[in-house]
Amino acid sequence: MTPFLRIAFPALLLCLLSATNTRAQRQSPPPGTVAVSNFFIDRQEISNIDYREYLFWLQLVFGKDSDVYRQALPDTTVWRVNISYNEPLVEHYFQHPAYDQYPVVGVSFEQATQYCSWRTDRVYEKRLMEAGAIPINKQPNASNFFTAERYLAGQYMGLAPNKTVEVPRYRLPSKDEWELAASASLDATLFPYGYNLNDKRVAKELNKGHALFNTRRVVVRQNQQAGLYTSPASSGLPNGYDLHHMIGNVAEMIDQKGQCKGGSYIHQLEDSKITQSIPYEQAASWLGFRCVCVPELP
Repeated sequence: MTPFLRIAFPALLLCLLSATNTRAQRQSPPPGTVAVSNFFIDRQEISNIDYREYLFWLQLVFGKDSDVYRQALPDTTVWRVNISYNEPLVEHYFQHPAYDQYPVVGVSFEQATQYCSWRTDRVYEKRLMEAGAIPINKQPNASNFFTAERYLAGQYMGLAPNKTVEVPRYRLPSKDEWELAASASLDATLFPYGYNLNDKRVAKELNKGHALFNTRRVVVRQNQQAGLYTSPASSGLPNGYDLHHMIGNVAEMIDQKGQCKGGSYIHQLEDSKITQSIPYEQAASWLGFRCVCVPELP
């Protein structure tokens, strides 16, 4: 299977999310997503392989020398800031298959927002193809590729928009959405990291000495130090909503530029509380993101 087919088919469908209307709420959560209130949220942070699939599509449509492609590239030099022995990560973290499932870092707020918009287009395009509303575009290029806005304006292939297929609007989560997902229905004042340490499932992991999440001071049996950099996005004990690394690993951008949530491998526990926000100025080796999406009828 080609990377383009992989991108449009399983990776992007990890976050095809429900709408607030009744019909959408009856839909089953797409693979890889979790339903929280009236939206779905990614079960884990966006990974390197997810983002590389995005870049492959941009290269396919616009070319590797295009400004569109170059402006989407993550900044791999962010690893030189916090880690002393850093060149292997600068060279290999984003590209090497060993790090495929690790969270993408070095991405700015603007780049993350563009990724969300692109994901909306690709998932909406596939849903319309499945509904028979549009044909497969076997050779997308810079002048004829599908976007939701172009299609809804009647400017894609001269087709009249289908009004019954929902538009999956991907975006960064709001502060309230992120906190709701991270709390996993617990009181964030009493359980500031989204875990009840008296829960049998959590206690079992602690008794094994396993980390709940990757922060500078992780919650483990011996309260030992965390790793020197990120962990795989699907690692760690998921919270009560089955979400991985809402706390720790990488801090996660929200829709308020310059603010992120959840702390990271460089942050102390106090910084990583659900209700705490962390400021940032630019892309960093400790900063990533995950998407939410609320589909809407055209």
